[in-house]
Amino acid sequence: MPQSTIRKIQSLEKHPDADRLEIVKLEGLGWQVIAQSGLHKVGDLVIYVEIDSVVPERECFEFLRNKNWRVKTIKLRKQISQGLILPLVDFGIDPGGVNVGDCVDDITGIVHYEKPVPVQLAGQIRKNQLPPGIPKTDEERIQNCTDYIEKFQGRECYVALKHDGSSATYFMDEDSDFHVCSRNLDLKMSSDNIFWRMAFKYGLNENLTPGECLQAELIGNGVQKNKEGLKDNELRVFNYHVVRSDNNELFAPYGRLVNVCKRLEVPKADLFYEGIFEWKNLQELLDLADSAKYANGSQAEGLVFRLLNPQNRNEATWSFKVISNKFLLKNEE
Repeated sequence: MPQSTIRKIQSLEKHPDADRLEIVKLEGLGWQVIAQSGLHKVGDLVIYVEIDSVVPERECFEFLRNKNWRVKTIKLRKQISQGLILPLVDFGIDPGGVNVGDCVDDITGIVHYEKPVPVQLAGQIRKNQLPPGIPKTDEERIQNCTDYIEKFQGRECYVALKHDGSSATYFMDEDSDFHVCSRNLDLKMSSDNIFWRMAFKYGLNENLTPGECLQAELIGNGVQKNKEGLKDNELRVFNYHVVRSDNNELFAPYGRLVNVCKRLEVPKADLFYEGIFEWKNLQELLDLADSAKYANGSQAEGLVFRLLNPQNRNEATWSFKVISNKFLLKNEE
């Protein structure tokens, strides 16, 4: 996903507690950025840098050195700020040669932040990519796709907790070759690797049929500070796919996911809500995510929304995540 894009300033609002700061909002996005007053005006084109980005070691980013060059959610005088806005001139970009939404990562050198993978999770690489046809697990944040609020209105949906772990994919291909993958890599079989240990624990290497694929969050001891306080490691399945040459079914409906998890005796992602989508705006969704808790009472990372009964294959792919700002402010280090 793009980390730095061309955006147009929609509004500027004086910061309630700081004369030299203002609240900037951008057209088509739900993010709020705190910036120095007087540098921008409504209608200006700027570069927007999303949170969870890593910037290059350049003089203009020197203020991020002590944060390891990473853009995070922060509070400035009690107001949340998520991302950066940068003048086009700082990167030699001609406003007449770009359009709103253009990705400029190749010009800025900004990349997506990837959480460090602990040694016990890494494993030996079988292939430097996921198997063909398997989608990468990466939900879009609601701030980047606020049109989904309208698309989901009045529709039946289900909302799952977003477990804070490490993404795992388990796939039996058409040749009955079993694949165990981290978020980006196909891993060699090893009983020392935690992704493979979960496959053995739940018998996925024996019970998945050709073409079946599960995508899950690996949680528990030694993973992302184990925020759910588990004694062992477990999986929480959030996607089920069928990937075959005769019938690809990516993002199967929720009822199918539930039945598959029951058959395989593997836990699915915890259900937070099932029913009519009734949230009217971004703030209501952010407040909802802040209310979400794990079973041990700790703040959940957020929520993932999908339609309960998609009407076609396109709708089956509709999804978005709402990350809790409480979680981000507490846990982004």
